[in-house]
Amino acid sequence: MNAVITGASSGIGEECAYILAQKGYDVYLIARRKSELLRVAKHIRSLNTVHVFVIPADITKKKSYALLEQQLPKKIDVFINNAGKGFLGSFTDSTLSSQEKIVSLNITAFLKLSYLVAQRMRKQSSGFILHVSSIASFFPGPFMASYYASKAFGSSFSDSLREELRGTGVSVTCLCPGPTSTGFAQAAHAEGSALFTRSPLMSPYIVAYAGIRGMFSRRRRVIPGLHNKLSVFFSRFLPHGLLFRIVRRLNQ
Repeated sequence: MNAVITGASSGIGEECAYILAQKGYDVYLIARRKSELLRVAKHIRSLNTVHVFVIPADITKKKSYALLEQQLPKKIDVFINNAGKGFLGSFTDSTLSSQEKIVSLNITAFLKLSYLVAQRMRKQSSGFILHVSSIASFFPGPFMASYYASKAFGSSFSDSLREELRGTGVSVTCLCPGPTSTGFAQAAHAEGSALFTRSPLMSPYIVAYAGIRGMFSRRRRVIPGLHNKLSVFFSRFLPHGLLFRIVRRLNQ
C-alpha cells in the first residue's frame, strides 16, 4: 500500500507520515527541505519496516510536477494534499510576489497534484484523498486575504471533487484545522497575532490523527477540536460586519 504526502517535512504532514507508516503504508514524502525529509524518513525507518521514499521538490515549479509524474507510484492508495503557506500583513503593503506564492502553492499546485492523483485513483477504482484546508475557509480574512481565500477554494474544490468521484471507489475528505502548533505561524510572520497568542493551539498529531480517521471513515469534512467546531458553527449567525471586525482583530 502506498501513501503520498505533501508538506511532509514538518507539522501535520509529518504526523500524517508517522501515522500511515504505523498502519503499514509505504510513504512517499514530498517537501522542499531535503534535510528535514531525511530526518522524518530516518525516524520512520527506526520504528517501522515500511519503505520510505524522499522526494525533495518545490511543487510550485513545472519541472517538479513532471518529476512527480515519473517518481510517484502508479498505484496510490492514500494522498495527503497538505502543503500550504500563508502571510500575515496588509495586502497592499506586501509584495505581489509574496501573494502570488500563496496562490501558486495553495491553489495551483494543490489543483495539479489533485488532478494527477485523482486520475490514477479513478483508473484503479479505489483510493483515499485528504485535502488539508483550514477553518479559515469559512471566514473572511482581513490581513491574510490571499490565504483565507485560497483555503476557501480548497474546501469548495474538495467538496465538488468528492461528489464527482461518488461511486468510483475514490473518497475525498477535507480536513479543516484551526490554529495548530506547527511552524506555520512563524513562516507566515503571524506568531504575534491574537489568533496564535490567544487561541488554543492544537497538537499537529491530534489534527493529523483526526483527519486520517475521518478520511478512512469516508467523511466529507473534519474539523478537529470543540473550539474550532463552535467557532465555525456560531459564525453562521453573526452579522458579516461584526465577523469582519472579529477576524481583523485576531489577525492584526
